[in-house]
Amino acid sequence: MYMLKNLIFIYLLIFSVNGYSSLDLFDKDYSFLRERFKNNSISFLNAHPSARLGKIVIDSKSALNLTTDYLYFEPTVKNKLIIISSGTHGAEAKIGSYAQNQFLNKYAHELNLQDTGLLLIHGVNPYGFATGRRVDEQNRDLNRNFTLDNEVFEFQNKPYENLDSILNPTGAVGSITFSFVRMLGKVVNALTIGGVTVNGFRQASVGGQYHKPTGIYFGGTSPAQNVFKINELFQSTIPGYKKIMHLDFHTGLGESGQLHLIINATANSKERESIKQLFPRSDQKFYQLNTGESEGFYEVKGDFTDFAKNNVADKDAEVYGLTAEFGTMGLDIWNQLKTIHIIIQENQGHHFGYESKDLETEVRANFSELFNPSTLEWRNAVAEKIHHLFSVPVKEFSRQEIPRN
Repeated sequence: MYMLKNLIFIYLLIFSVNGYSSLDLFDKDYSFLRERFKNNSISFLNAHPSARLGKIVIDSKSALNLTTDYLYFEPTVKNKLIIISSGTHGAEAKIGSYAQNQFLNKYAHELNLQDTGLLLIHGVNPYGFATGRRVDEQNRDLNRNFTLDNEVFEFQNKPYENLDSILNPTGAVGSITFSFVRMLGKVVNALTIGGVTVNGFRQASVGGQYHKPTGIYFGGTSPAQNVFKINELFQSTIPGYKKIMHLDFHTGLGESGQLHLIINATANSKERESIKQLFPRSDQKFYQLNTGESEGFYEVKGDFTDFAKNNVADKDAEVYGLTAEFGTMGLDIWNQLKTIHIIIQENQGHHFGYESKDLETEVRANFSELFNPSTLEWRNAVAEKIHHLFSVPVKEFSRQEIPRN
């Protein structure tokens, strides 16, 4: 019993932040977490007066007070820049917010801030953050929308159109079990008679589409207001840095509790090799390096981690764009089908309603659990991996010496 009490005390000591467990942040809402980020940023400002705290006001038809908040610290010498963003997908924002708050509380002061800048962007998609949806108020998936290239919005995802009846059922949501069974039947038909491969189905379904505004994974028809405003922020902060690490936090895709660091598609061979040197562990205890071509993953257009390299960074700068994705369900086809069904039902319910209030409550609960599992085991795994991420490879990045020209 004495040993157990000591273990509990140590646990609370490690995770306690201002009188409550930091894991409680996983359950707080947008308004609370926004204030938490602002307060932690002010504490950082008190120690580093040259930093600045700002906000991007996002116009919305709702009565919500929606802002994307950011903290920027410019070092004496602009060599390296660490960008940490959260909430590109609103429903996934709480874990990213937790990571940012932990970073400011425990890890930022351990970095080499003489030549390492910091840019923390909290709540990239504040509408989704506040409402619990992945998308913005126009149903746009911002991680298919972060581009200034008009050609992206002209992309025709023909396989998606062929799967439309599976991915975008119409009418009020009337059942969970029956809907899943019906979807499975259609998927089996597509994989057999339809000649669609498993990888083809995955890529077509979630890779992004730009023609159906009420459909899942809709990337929009033009850049969202958030994109233009974050581009302005990037233009005023990023130029001049020689190495840039961008960690954009997400949840959902991947093995439960695992941190998948997904290298952005635009990374060149030199950048990929540098990333592998920064993240050398091969035992997958704290993270697993992946690309869009890894088994169970996929390529997307308009990914946020491609944005700095494509639009802002100096052409000779090295940019390490990494989607930091905490898995929740698993990468096998069965769990991925369950995942997409949950996303389908949430989207269907948003546009066409539910046959009962109880059904709406259940669908919304399933959706929330998909991106923010409530089990202590999962949350402890996430906390452990965030600790390693910030205390080892991110710290190592800040202490790298850059040769002078």
